[in-house]
Amino acid sequence: TGVRRVASVVLGVLIAVLFSEAVGLNWWSLSLLLLAALGIGHLIRLRDSINEVAISAMIVLGVSQVADTAWDRVAETLIGAAVGMVFSLVLAPPVHVRPANEAVKSAIDALIRLLDTMASEVVDDVTPARAHAWLEEARRIDRDIVRVDATLATAEEGTRLNPRGRRATTTVVALRSGLDTAEISAVALRSVCRALSALYTEERSSSIPVATAESLRSLFHSLAALFAAYGHLLLLQGRPATEAAARAEETLRERQSEADADRQRTETILLADSIGNPDRWELYGTLIAS
Repeated sequence: TGVRRVASVVLGVLIAVLFSEAVGLNWWSLSLLLLAALGIGHLIRLRDSINEVAISAMIVLGVSQVADTAWDRVAETLIGAAVGMVFSLVLAPPVHVRPANEAVKSAIDALIRLLDTMASEVVDDVTPARAHAWLEEARRIDRDIVRVDATLATAEEGTRLNPRGRRATTTVVALRSGLDTAEISAVALRSVCRALSALYTEERSSSIPVATAESLRSLFHSLAALFAAYGHLLLLQGRPATEAAARAEETLRERQSEADADRQRTETILLADSIGNPDRWELYGTLIAS
Protein backbone atom coordinates (compact mmCIF):
# COMPACT_ATOMS: atom_id res chain seq x y z
CA THR A 1 0.00 0.00 0.00
CA GLY A 2 0.96 3.65 -0.26
CA VAL A 3 1.45 3.95 3.49
CA ARG A 4 3.93 1.06 3.57
CA ARG A 5 5.79 2.44 0.57
CA VAL A 6 6.20 5.87 2.17
CA ALA A 7 7.24 4.28 5.46
CA SER A 8 9.81 2.08 3.74
CA VAL A 9 11.36 5.01 1.86
CA VAL A 10 11.55 7.21 4.96
CA LEU A 11 13.05 4.34 6.93
CA GLY A 12 15.65 3.69 4.23
CA VAL A 13 16.57 7.37 4.14
CA LEU A 14 16.99 7.54 7.91
CA ILE A 15 19.20 4.45 7.94
CA ALA A 16 21.35 5.89 5.14
CA VAL A 17 21.74 9.23 6.92
CA LEU A 18 22.84 7.48 10.10
CA PHE A 19 25.34 5.33 8.22
CA SER A 20 26.74 8.31 6.31
CA GLU A 21 27.36 10.16 9.56
CA ALA A 22 28.88 7.15 11.30
CA VAL A 23 30.98 5.26 8.76
CA GLY A 24 30.57 6.79 5.31
CA LEU A 25 30.52 4.82 2.06
CA ASN A 26 32.76 1.81 1.51
CA TRP A 27 32.33 -1.83 0.57
CA TRP A 28 31.66 -3.17 4.05
CA SER A 29 29.39 -0.32 5.15
CA LEU A 30 27.20 -0.95 2.11
CA SER A 31 26.86 -4.61 3.11
CA LEU A 32 25.96 -3.64 6.65
CA LEU A 33 23.51 -1.08 5.31
CA LEU A 34 21.67 -3.71 3.26
CA LEU A 35 21.50 -6.14 6.17
CA ALA A 36 20.25 -3.44 8.53
CA ALA A 37 17.67 -2.15 6.05
CA LEU A 38 16.23 -5.58 5.28
CA GLY A 39 16.34 -6.65 8.92
CA ILE A 40 14.49 -3.59 10.17
CA GLY A 41 12.02 -3.89 7.30
CA HIS A 42 11.21 -7.46 8.33
CA LEU A 43 11.00 -6.40 11.96
CA ILE A 44 8.31 -3.79 11.34
CA ARG A 45 6.54 -6.01 8.76
CA LEU A 46 6.70 -3.88 5.64
CA ARG A 47 5.90 -6.98 3.55
CA ASP A 48 6.07 -6.26 -0.21
CA SER A 49 7.62 -2.83 0.35
CA ILE A 50 10.61 -4.16 2.25
CA ASN A 51 12.91 -3.85 -0.77
CA GLU A 52 12.20 -0.12 -0.89
CA VAL A 53 14.04 0.27 2.42
CA ALA A 54 17.27 -1.14 1.00
CA ILE A 55 16.89 0.66 -2.35
CA SER A 56 16.31 4.04 -0.73
CA ALA A 57 19.20 3.53 1.66
CA MET A 58 21.61 2.63 -1.18
CA ILE A 59 20.52 5.59 -3.32
CA VAL A 60 20.99 8.08 -0.51
CA LEU A 61 24.26 6.63 0.77
CA GLY A 62 25.75 6.50 -2.72
CA VAL A 63 25.64 10.26 -3.33
CA SER A 64 27.88 12.98 -2.04
CA GLN A 65 25.13 15.32 -0.83
CA VAL A 66 23.34 12.94 1.51
CA ALA A 67 20.98 15.43 3.12
CA ASP A 68 19.70 16.92 -0.15
CA THR A 69 19.22 13.52 -1.76
CA ALA A 70 17.49 12.19 1.33
CA TRP A 71 14.86 14.91 1.32
CA ASP A 72 14.43 14.62 -2.45
CA ARG A 73 13.80 10.89 -2.13
CA VAL A 74 11.18 11.42 0.58
CA ALA A 75 9.50 14.23 -1.37
CA GLU A 76 9.31 12.15 -4.56
CA THR A 77 7.73 9.28 -2.67
CA LEU A 78 5.17 11.52 -0.98
CA ILE A 79 4.25 13.10 -4.31
CA GLY A 80 3.89 9.70 -5.95
CA ALA A 81 1.75 8.39 -3.11
CA ALA A 82 -0.46 11.49 -3.20
CA VAL A 83 -0.96 11.21 -6.97
CA GLY A 84 -1.80 7.54 -6.62
CA MET A 85 -4.37 8.22 -3.90
CA VAL A 86 -6.00 10.98 -5.97
CA PHE A 87 -6.29 8.70 -8.99
CA SER A 88 -7.68 5.93 -6.79
CA LEU A 89 -10.41 8.28 -5.62
CA VAL A 90 -11.22 9.62 -9.09
CA LEU A 91 -10.67 6.42 -11.08
CA ALA A 92 -11.14 3.68 -8.51
CA PRO A 93 -9.84 0.29 -9.65
CA PRO A 94 -12.30 -2.62 -10.01
CA VAL A 95 -12.98 -4.79 -6.98
CA HIS A 96 -13.30 -8.10 -8.91
CA VAL A 97 -16.19 -9.29 -6.76
CA ARG A 98 -18.18 -10.80 -9.62
CA PRO A 99 -15.39 -13.16 -10.80
CA ALA A 100 -14.83 -14.24 -7.20
CA ASN A 101 -18.56 -14.78 -6.72
CA GLU A 102 -18.76 -16.92 -9.84
CA ALA A 103 -15.64 -18.88 -8.90
CA VAL A 104 -16.91 -19.75 -5.42
CA LYS A 105 -20.31 -20.66 -6.85
CA SER A 106 -18.65 -22.93 -9.41
CA ALA A 107 -16.79 -24.76 -6.62
CA ILE A 108 -20.01 -25.35 -4.69
CA ASP A 109 -21.85 -26.39 -7.87
CA ALA A 110 -19.11 -28.93 -8.59
CA LEU A 111 -19.64 -30.50 -5.17
CA ILE A 112 -23.39 -30.63 -5.80
CA ARG A 113 -22.95 -32.31 -9.19
CA LEU A 114 -20.63 -34.96 -7.79
CA LEU A 115 -22.98 -35.72 -4.89
CA ASP A 116 -25.95 -35.99 -7.26
CA THR A 117 -23.96 -38.30 -9.52
CA MET A 118 -22.95 -40.52 -6.64
CA ALA A 119 -26.53 -40.60 -5.35
CA SER A 120 -27.89 -41.72 -8.72
CA GLU A 121 -25.22 -44.37 -9.29
CA VAL A 122 -24.57 -45.85 -5.85
CA VAL A 123 -27.74 -47.96 -5.95
CA ASP A 124 -26.58 -49.63 -9.18
CA ASP A 125 -23.88 -52.26 -9.55
CA VAL A 126 -20.97 -49.88 -9.16
CA THR A 127 -17.85 -50.98 -11.01
CA PRO A 128 -14.34 -50.23 -9.75
CA ALA A 129 -13.90 -47.87 -12.70
CA ARG A 130 -17.05 -45.95 -11.78
CA ALA A 131 -16.00 -45.61 -8.15
CA HIS A 132 -12.54 -44.49 -9.24
CA ALA A 133 -14.14 -41.85 -11.47
CA TRP A 134 -15.86 -40.42 -8.39
CA LEU A 135 -12.50 -40.21 -6.66
CA GLU A 136 -10.86 -38.50 -9.63
CA GLU A 137 -13.65 -35.94 -9.79
CA ALA A 138 -13.29 -35.24 -6.07
CA ARG A 139 -9.56 -34.70 -6.56
CA ARG A 140 -10.23 -32.35 -9.48
CA ILE A 141 -12.60 -30.29 -7.33
CA ASP A 142 -9.94 -30.09 -4.65
CA ARG A 143 -7.41 -28.79 -7.18
CA ASP A 144 -9.86 -26.28 -8.63
CA ILE A 145 -10.46 -24.78 -5.20
CA VAL A 146 -6.83 -23.66 -5.18
CA ARG A 147 -7.50 -21.60 -8.31
CA VAL A 148 -10.71 -20.26 -6.81
CA ASP A 149 -8.73 -19.16 -3.77
CA ALA A 150 -6.42 -17.12 -6.02
CA THR A 151 -9.42 -15.44 -7.66
CA LEU A 152 -10.91 -14.61 -4.28
CA ALA A 153 -7.57 -13.28 -3.03
CA THR A 154 -7.58 -10.83 -5.96
CA ALA A 155 -11.04 -9.63 -4.92
CA GLU A 156 -9.91 -9.25 -1.31
CA GLU A 157 -6.91 -7.21 -2.40
CA GLY A 158 -9.15 -5.04 -4.58
CA THR A 159 -11.35 -4.04 -1.66
CA ARG A 160 -8.49 -2.68 0.43
CA LEU A 161 -8.07 1.10 0.37
CA ASN A 162 -10.54 1.20 -2.51
CA PRO A 163 -13.51 3.59 -2.21
CA ARG A 164 -15.61 1.28 -4.35
CA GLY A 165 -14.63 -1.71 -2.27
CA ARG A 166 -16.17 -0.68 1.03
CA ARG A 167 -19.64 -1.93 0.13
CA ALA A 168 -18.17 -5.12 -1.30
CA THR A 169 -16.20 -6.00 1.83
CA THR A 170 -19.11 -7.86 3.42
CA THR A 171 -19.64 -9.87 0.25
CA VAL A 172 -15.97 -10.77 0.01
CA VAL A 173 -15.90 -11.88 3.65
CA ALA A 174 -18.94 -14.08 3.03
CA LEU A 175 -17.30 -15.54 -0.07
CA ARG A 176 -14.18 -16.36 1.92
CA SER A 177 -16.31 -18.18 4.48
CA GLY A 178 -18.09 -20.01 1.68
CA LEU A 179 -14.85 -21.06 0.04
CA ASP A 180 -13.47 -22.31 3.36
CA THR A 181 -16.61 -24.39 3.79
CA ALA A 182 -16.30 -25.75 0.25
CA GLU A 183 -12.63 -26.60 0.80
CA ILE A 184 -13.32 -28.52 4.01
CA SER A 185 -16.25 -30.29 2.38
CA ALA A 186 -14.16 -31.19 -0.67
CA VAL A 187 -11.56 -32.84 1.55
CA ALA A 188 -14.26 -34.81 3.38
CA LEU A 189 -15.92 -35.84 0.11
CA ARG A 190 -12.57 -36.95 -1.28
CA SER A 191 -12.15 -39.21 1.75
CA VAL A 192 -15.60 -40.67 1.15
CA CYS A 193 -14.81 -41.30 -2.51
CA ARG A 194 -11.49 -42.91 -1.59
CA ALA A 195 -13.25 -45.26 0.83
CA LEU A 196 -15.89 -46.15 -1.76
CA SER A 197 -13.23 -46.69 -4.40
CA ALA A 198 -11.46 -49.11 -2.07
CA LEU A 199 -14.77 -50.80 -1.31
CA TYR A 200 -15.51 -51.42 -4.97
CA THR A 201 -12.19 -52.95 -5.92
CA GLU A 202 -11.93 -56.17 -7.89
CA GLU A 203 -11.42 -58.11 -4.68
CA ARG A 204 -14.63 -56.69 -3.25
CA SER A 205 -16.65 -56.76 -6.43
CA SER A 206 -19.82 -57.89 -4.68
CA SER A 207 -22.20 -54.99 -4.29
CA ILE A 208 -22.96 -53.56 -0.89
CA PRO A 209 -26.35 -54.40 0.66
CA VAL A 210 -29.36 -52.70 -0.85
CA ALA A 211 -30.28 -51.00 2.43
CA THR A 212 -26.77 -49.56 2.70
CA ALA A 213 -26.81 -48.32 -0.88
CA GLU A 214 -30.24 -46.75 -0.45
CA SER A 215 -29.11 -45.04 2.73
CA LEU A 216 -26.03 -43.63 0.99
CA ARG A 217 -28.18 -42.47 -1.92
CA SER A 218 -30.48 -40.59 0.43
CA LEU A 219 -27.53 -39.08 2.29
CA PHE A 220 -25.81 -37.90 -0.90
CA HIS A 221 -29.05 -36.33 -2.14
CA SER A 222 -29.53 -34.57 1.20
CA LEU A 223 -25.99 -33.23 1.15
CA ALA A 224 -26.42 -31.99 -2.42
CA ALA A 225 -29.60 -30.17 -1.38
CA LEU A 226 -27.80 -28.74 1.65
CA PHE A 227 -25.00 -27.34 -0.51
CA ALA A 228 -27.53 -25.91 -2.95
CA ALA A 229 -29.30 -24.09 -0.11
CA TYR A 230 -25.99 -22.87 1.27
CA GLY A 231 -24.86 -21.61 -2.13
CA HIS A 232 -28.13 -19.74 -2.62
CA LEU A 233 -27.81 -18.07 0.77
CA LEU A 234 -24.20 -17.19 0.03
CA LEU A 235 -25.25 -15.23 -3.05
CA LEU A 236 -27.55 -13.10 -0.90
CA GLN A 237 -24.83 -12.11 1.57
CA GLY A 238 -23.69 -8.50 1.50
CA ARG A 239 -27.12 -7.30 0.43
CA PRO A 240 -29.74 -5.59 2.60
CA ALA A 241 -31.79 -7.99 4.70
CA THR A 242 -34.79 -9.11 2.68
CA GLU A 243 -37.56 -11.66 2.89
CA ALA A 244 -35.68 -13.76 0.34
CA ALA A 245 -32.66 -13.95 2.64
CA ALA A 246 -34.86 -14.98 5.56
CA ARG A 247 -36.44 -17.73 3.46
CA ALA A 248 -32.99 -18.87 2.33
CA GLU A 249 -31.83 -19.15 5.94
CA GLU A 250 -34.93 -21.14 6.86
CA THR A 251 -34.40 -23.45 3.88
CA LEU A 252 -30.79 -23.98 4.90
CA ARG A 253 -31.85 -24.97 8.41
CA GLU A 254 -34.37 -27.44 7.00
CA ARG A 255 -31.79 -29.00 4.67
CA GLN A 256 -29.34 -29.21 7.56
CA SER A 257 -31.88 -31.11 9.66
CA GLU A 258 -32.61 -33.49 6.79
CA ALA A 259 -28.92 -34.14 6.20
CA ASP A 260 -28.32 -34.75 9.91
CA ALA A 261 -31.17 -37.26 10.02
CA ASP A 262 -29.88 -39.08 6.93
CA ARG A 263 -26.37 -39.13 8.35
CA GLN A 264 -27.53 -40.69 11.62
CA ARG A 265 -29.57 -43.28 9.76
CA THR A 266 -26.63 -44.10 7.50
CA GLU A 267 -24.28 -44.47 10.46
CA THR A 268 -26.68 -46.95 12.07
CA ILE A 269 -26.95 -49.02 8.89
CA LEU A 270 -23.19 -49.00 8.27
CA LEU A 271 -22.47 -50.11 11.83
CA ALA A 272 -24.97 -52.95 11.53
CA ASP A 273 -23.56 -53.98 8.14
CA SER A 274 -20.00 -53.97 9.46
CA ILE A 275 -20.96 -56.59 12.06
CA GLY A 276 -21.91 -59.02 9.32
CA ASN A 277 -18.98 -57.94 7.12
CA PRO A 278 -16.02 -57.37 9.44
CA ASP A 279 -13.65 -56.93 6.49
CA ARG A 280 -15.46 -53.69 5.68
CA TRP A 281 -15.46 -52.09 9.11
CA GLU A 282 -12.39 -49.95 8.41
CA LEU A 283 -13.85 -48.58 5.18
CA TYR A 284 -17.22 -48.03 6.78
CA GLY A 285 -15.46 -46.26 9.63
CA THR A 286 -13.92 -43.87 7.11
CA LEU A 287 -17.35 -43.16 5.66
CA ILE A 288 -18.80 -42.48 9.09
CA ALA A 289 -15.88 -40.27 10.14
CA SER A 290 -16.10 -38.19 6.96
